[in-house]
Amino acid sequence: MLIDQLISMRKDGHNPKIRQDAAIALDYITQKYGNEHPTDFLSEDWKGDFKGIRKRLSILIQTRNTLELKTLIERMNIVAVTNADPSVRSQALQILAEIANYNLKLVDLFEQKYLHLFLNETNSSIQKEINSLLVRIEPSEYYGDYKKTLEKLNQREKKLSVSVKYDFSNDFLRYKVQILNNTNIILWDVNYRINNYKNNFVIRRIYPDYYEIYESSVIYLSVLQPGEMKEIIITVEPRCPQIYLEGMVNYKKQNENDYYTIPANNLMIDILEYSPRFQKLENKVGVSQIREFFDLHVQYKSSNVFALPDSISSKTAYTISKEILEKKHMILALDVMDEVSFFGEALFYGKTETQGEIVIIIRSSTENKSLEITIGTNNNAYLVAVHINFDTQFRQLLTSRPEFSSNEKVLKLRCPSCLSSYDKLRPWCPWCGFELQESKLLF
Repeated sequence: MLIDQLISMRKDGHNPKIRQDAAIALDYITQKYGNEHPTDFLSEDWKGDFKGIRKRLSILIQTRNTLELKTLIERMNIVAVTNADPSVRSQALQILAEIANYNLKLVDLFEQKYLHLFLNETNSSIQKEINSLLVRIEPSEYYGDYKKTLEKLNQREKKLSVSVKYDFSNDFLRYKVQILNNTNIILWDVNYRINNYKNNFVIRRIYPDYYEIYESSVIYLSVLQPGEMKEIIITVEPRCPQIYLEGMVNYKKQNENDYYTIPANNLMIDILEYSPRFQKLENKVGVSQIREFFDLHVQYKSSNVFALPDSISSKTAYTISKEILEKKHMILALDVMDEVSFFGEALFYGKTETQGEIVIIIRSSTENKSLEITIGTNNNAYLVAVHINFDTQFRQLLTSRPEFSSNEKVLKLRCPSCLSSYDKLRPWCPWCGFELQESKLLF
């Protein structure tokens, strides 16, 4: 009830002072419990069964149970922030470090939380463990010696600053924005506006998910305390080979109602620069060997599915897809076709000049009236580059066909809710049950 009242007060447009104070109170709750509506409260005297937690962690990693790992991370974050016993906080941080060793992207979302914890921690042993976690997340920003990290952080210029960078996450880009208030005053009504070029990319996720979003591209961060850094991670799906990421921070100073603005550095990302360079392989590679690599040893896998317009047959789309990949010096290891009611599946294998391996599977059928491309590799940048390169060439070749009509579209079958690709045009997502509308699909 109190939290709902505070949220209502923060939205009160008539009294800036009430809005400011409510925003500060809500920010305290969020920083401590990770959400404006916390549901997982742990006493500061909580003593966990860490032996049991470690056994469970081992099982979660072996089974790749990402969903439960995320829940465990959230609980360990609360313990690390709120528990009164240094030994308990230490064990929680050790669990987080083990998860980071398994999959860093599950933990690096919380860099700003760990940085805040590091700066406010008084126990040097705990500081060392937090620093080790920060170094694991961003080795270029922090030192192995926690005292050097503290010294660097304390020497930062006394101003509000914004830094941006990006990385790859499966078949998406992650645009990471860090906003640091290194002044001596509280800043409020803080928001970040990303220039949303809809023909260039599509925003798919914004983390943390408790931030309010306005006009689909204005992210409301509320409050920045003195010395505090907040990070936004915006997951975008590229729509063309060159991506432009631009934005600005807007904020008000404590007890003021005028906005100030700081632009972020612009990023121009040429995805094709990450394209793999394939070797010309003289010897064929066995199908069983390729499938074993794909099934057991590939770290990154993703599929894109294209709904074919009425004018383009499944066989035509299948033939075009094979031609695109064969020009890249990839080996066609398997090509299975049923001409009666057309179905085709092709298995491609390639080795890069740096000895990286890539497997691509093409499927098309009259029954689904779609073309599916699945890529498996251990280099995330390769995956994104191959997808966008194939997407661009496939659309160009398809739309230039004489039978293709100008009023037709090549729809990309990806659920806007769970972001999973699916096999054919459907009214509902087969993975999450979300109601699908053709007007909401990319083309």
